[in-house]
Amino acid sequence: MARSYLYQGKFDPALDEYARAFSLDPTHHRNFLIRGDLFYYQGFLDEAEKEYGKLMELKEPVGHYDGLKRMSALALFRGQFAAAQDFLREGIELAEMLGENRWLSWFILQSAALSARKGALDEAVEGCERALILAEESDMPPVHREALHLKGLALAMQGSAEEADRLAAGLAALIEKGMNKKEMRLYYHLKGLIALQRKDYQAAVGSVQKAVSLLPSPNSDQDSHAMFYDLLASAFFASGDSRAARDLYARISALTAGRLYAGDIYARSFYLVAKIDQDMKELEQAAENYERFIALWGGTDPAPPEIADARRQLSIIRNK
Repeated sequence: MARSYLYQGKFDPALDEYARAFSLDPTHHRNFLIRGDLFYYQGFLDEAEKEYGKLMELKEPVGHYDGLKRMSALALFRGQFAAAQDFLREGIELAEMLGENRWLSWFILQSAALSARKGALDEAVEGCERALILAEESDMPPVHREALHLKGLALAMQGSAEEADRLAAGLAALIEKGMNKKEMRLYYHLKGLIALQRKDYQAAVGSVQKAVSLLPSPNSDQDSHAMFYDLLASAFFASGDSRAARDLYARISALTAGRLYAGDIYARSFYLVAKIDQDMKELEQAAENYERFIALWGGTDPAPPEIADARRQLSIIRNK
């Protein structure tokens, strides 16, 4: 129940439910996880880190597993990409040592996704290929779908549109064989990126809109709404519809569930909203969003280039 309230952004009822669970079993790893998530979603990142750190001190392997997942998410939220990758590598080593292929596939795919977002596309493809082998060996259809989807995205970003198209067709065929046809959102998302790379902006918007229409209501820490909204916003912006793009970026910044493992997308959404606000002469809103972005990533070392630009633009606005 605490997690249900949490994903709805109802933090006080979530805290009440957490307190009840804690009173029944104070040492259960899930209590540290939920308390950490409560802090995370409210922006109390130092407090979240302490709770996630407690998970990694537990004897039960599942505690360490969840701790590493959350610590990687927290680092990504802070813009600390190298630290996030280090936590994911540690997770890979833990899963390999325990022979936990489900855990292993999760860490490999998260690492591949992070590599893709950093532009290390060969690394991303390599990780996806490893995940595909695991999916085949351990009969994990969800991993198979996710790995094909991510590999297609990386290939599209590399400019290999024809190969990405072939993977998209294979992904669609795989989903059609399964029970949950709403997984076709992965296919439409991939087709949207392929169209965007080809500068066919109308097709890109149409494909990603189909993908978004197939998303479930945000109700899980594994939901990936931020990723879908981000691509649709990019497609709208490229098509010249800045207002629609802004609305999508604002939806990202309003997420609870749906952005846990996409903290970089969440943080950057404030910067992108600010840029659009500034272009639209909504200067006070732009300044507020630049400030929120700087508050999240301003202490990152090394700072990403967006931080220098955000500070420069904020100075221009404040000195007018």
